[in-house]
Amino acid sequence: MATDIADPPLESPAAAKTKMGASTRSRPTPIARTRGIVVPVMKKLCLTVLGIAAFMTFLFLLDMFVGFPFAGASITLDIFGILGGAVVGYLAWDSSREIR
Repeated sequence: MATDIADPPLESPAAAKTKMGASTRSRPTPIARTRGIVVPVMKKLCLTVLGIAAFMTFLFLLDMFVGFPFAGASITLDIFGILGGAVVGYLAWDSSREIR
């Protein structure tokens, strides 16, 4: 049968530094994090989102003036699509500039 009370884990010097002693791994310093793979992947992700936002903005602009991809369904849809793509594009661009 299982018991409700478990023995607490043994404290080690590394575990004492972490919150609640749940992990024995220490967090990497900010300098170590920039040398790893995290920053290039985040930068690529931001630039990918920027590209997708620019493409979607282009599609809504094309629909507004030519009526091609969405058959000119609604001018309101096009305007909100353009504004949404522009906002997401700006946020992606701004975030990619912060990651250096």
